[in-house]
Amino acid sequence: MASGNMGGASLKMLAAIGAAPPTVLNATADNTAAWRSMLAKLKGGAADVVRVACVGDSKTAGAGAGTGSQRMDGAFPKSWPSQFAAMMATDGFSIRDSWFGTAGMQSMAAMTAYDPRRSGFTGWGGGEVSLGGPCVAAGTGTGVGNFQPSRAIDRASIFLRTSTGGGQIKIAKGAETFTINTALAEGFIRSEVVFATKSADPILYSYASGGFVSVAGTVAWDSALPGIEVANFSIYGTTSVVQAGVSKPASPLNALGSYAPHLGFIKLGTNDINTGVTMAAWEANIRALIAKVKLTGTAVLIWPSIGGASPAYGADATRLQWRSTALRIALQMGALFLDEEALLGGRAGANASGALPDNVHAATWAQLWEAATHYRALRF
Repeated sequence: MASGNMGGASLKMLAAIGAAPPTVLNATADNTAAWRSMLAKLKGGAADVVRVACVGDSKTAGAGAGTGSQRMDGAFPKSWPSQFAAMMATDGFSIRDSWFGTAGMQSMAAMTAYDPRRSGFTGWGGGEVSLGGPCVAAGTGTGVGNFQPSRAIDRASIFLRTSTGGGQIKIAKGAETFTINTALAEGFIRSEVVFATKSADPILYSYASGGFVSVAGTVAWDSALPGIEVANFSIYGTTSVVQAGVSKPASPLNALGSYAPHLGFIKLGTNDINTGVTMAAWEANIRALIAKVKLTGTAVLIWPSIGGASPAYGADATRLQWRSTALRIALQMGALFLDEEALLGGRAGANASGALPDNVHAATWAQLWEAATHYRALRF
């Protein structure tokens, strides 16, 4: 890790975990070639962007690092994907600002509390499930949505679900306004917007006319700075069944293919076990997600941690079987593998260190610990 900063994790906390952190398994030259090749191209000026996709549930959304009843308020910037992005920034890479979906939040107020860069969206609701959960959908009478980039920007990609019954959406920044038509065949598009003026003014979204409009996400950046997109596609409470959905072009697995990541993290299983998804169904879904990532990049499979007394979230014997299956999948498909449960010292280690305050979701320092483990394996 470039800075050596453990983000508030005391030596006592880390000592309570027990053993040294496990390595990311299967990080061979062949399995990381796509990612390392794109990083080299970005540094050498042969590529403009490297795309990173983080597919998961609340444990990837950052729950545990936030506040409120779901421990999600303010969690987005503290999530392990955001902390991984921050580490890449210390190496001189420009990190593009992005958001996707509602993250599974039950209201627009909860969504904006989770991600403070977003505000407004009064009257908007959840639409088709896509990257990061339901799209944010607007129709007649809805207010303006705001997204505040971290720096002056002059480019934005607006990800939209299209449908024959769709409408027109207005995108604005400063004095500039663009209207995008979503009344097309059922689909998923990345609409590119070029602003004449480079500024840190917020990007504004508003309904213009026609049927409902559904926004799946946005990436914003300075066109003068080649950069890395770290896109958090996690959905609170979701399962592999949802994340591997293919019913429509905008459904998560299809949209993931459209996004075409150069690196993809997949971390699912906690809710699958807890809601009765069979291991066979979970395995098929995980394999589909890895296969989609590997069409364009490097895949990393993560086995999620849990705390508390067995058998919460699966008896230990059951979880061991699922964990072994996850490792087998990674080895067979050429994906990297991180056992987060081992990283945090198992149930006992997580309890002793306070890594999982509610036995499910990681504290900010534990999310940093995971981000640093990925960073060490993938940066050098």
